[in-house]
Amino acid sequence: MRPGSEDLGPEKITSNGNPATQLKLTKLVQEIQTDTSHDVDYDRIAKIRASMEAGDLQFDPDSVANALVEDIFQLP
Repeated sequence: MRPGSEDLGPEKITSNGNPATQLKLTKLVQEIQTDTSHDVDYDRIAKIRASMEAGDLQFDPDSVANALVEDIFQLP
């Protein structure tokens, strides 16, 4: 079992007699949700999106997939 995976399972609760599911988020997920490091350049994303919508930027899904696979195998 992965460390922290015990926090990922659903927990049955009842609210007003109706069954519901409550998920516990791991500490890592909580840190990601509250991250303020601004690693994402939203201005650049907006420019890329606008270029794609205008047809000025060609999108090659094969090269994107290859880059993702290469990146995965470079993980420590």
